Amino acid sequence: MIYLISDFPMNAGSRALGAYRIATALRQAGYAVDVIDFSCVWSPGEVLAYIDKGPKPTWIGFSTTFSAPKAGGRQATETLDINDNLTRWGKSDRSFFDEVKKRAPVIIGGARSTRLKFFYDADYFLAGYGDTAVIELTKYITGETDSLNFVEEEIKPLSGYFDKNYTVKTINCQEAYPVDTVDNIVTEFLPEDFIQQGEVLPIEISRGCIFKCSFCAFPLNGKAKNDYI
Repeated sequence: MIYLISDFPMNAGSRALGAYRIATALRQAGYAVDVIDFSCVWSPGEVLAYIDKGPKPTWIGFSTTFSAPKAGGRQATETLDINDNLTRWGKSDRSFFDEVKKRAPVIIGGARSTRLKFFYDADYFLAGYGDTAVIELTKYITGETDSLNFVEEEIKPLSGYFDKNYTVKTINCQEAYPVDTVDNIVTEFLPEDFIQQGEVLPIEISRGCIFKCSFCAFPLNGKAKNDYI
């Protein structure tokens, strides 16, 4: 079982799409996935107890796009003022993260993944669109393949986080396992996702940006105008 821990956008009140898009890709590849959504209304102990009661985890993932509180936990990294919280639990994050690592490999993805490598020594970080990368990563973790395209980087931790340097493995998805179109990509919600009557669900209709600025590394720059309509 693959467990994906997600949260919802505070200004919307509805589910975020990311974890379910990844879950769909993995399910279509034949893997069982359980999305633990609205995680901020769980306690760390409840999440751990839920995982312990279920099938043994193959790996446990964090979707970080909407998981950080708006204030607190600010640190300077690479001259940027960023948020170092893994979840909205804040101070509980370190002990919770350490407990999760005892159970299975930990994967961090989402919009804030490459920032959080300076604060959490996860097994892998996914940078960019991970639709294909998560399948290859799962095959690697389960021993179905012996190769995986990732970059190793030595991290010098900030004071108070670790006592020594550590190495992180980052999969730069758009370079290693690119996704160039969403034409054949769908996101499916299953009964075990506990969709409630009357919920408004997200839908993905495009990716990328119509501009192609020379200084920008955003994936899929220069896409055609109006293809989001």
